Amino acid sequence: MHKEEFEAVRTEVYLPNTDKYFVSETDWFLMEELFYSQLQQVFLLFPRRKAEVIARIHHVTKKNHHVIFVYDFENPYLKVEHAVYLEIEDLINPLGIIIDDKSRGSDYGD
Repeated sequence: MHKEEFEAVRTEVYLPNTDKYFVSETDWFLMEELFYSQLQQVFLLFPRRKAEVIARIHHVTKKNHHVIFVYDFENPYLKVEHAVYLEIEDLINPLGIIIDDKSRGSDYGD
C-alpha cells in the first residue's frame, strides 16, 4: 500500500499490502503498517519535523541498504534475510524526538 509521504520514491509491490520503497537503485525499505501508524502519530505530534524524519528514513536506508521499519523488532511481521530492522525509536530518537510512555501499566499503581 503506497504511502503519500513517499510518492516521489520508486516502489514495487512486495506483498499484497506492502510496497518496497527504493531510495536508490539498490537501497530499499519496507514498512509495517503498525510502524506506519506510529509514524503518523509522530507527524501529528511534531508536524514541523516531518521533512526531517522522512530525510532520516532515506539516510538510514542508504546507510544500511535494506531496512524494514517494524513495530517490534523481536517479533517482526515482515522478515527478510540480511535486512536491518528498526523501530520508531531507532528512527526518531537520534533526531532528539523522544516520546515517553507515561502509562503506568495495568495495576494502576498505588
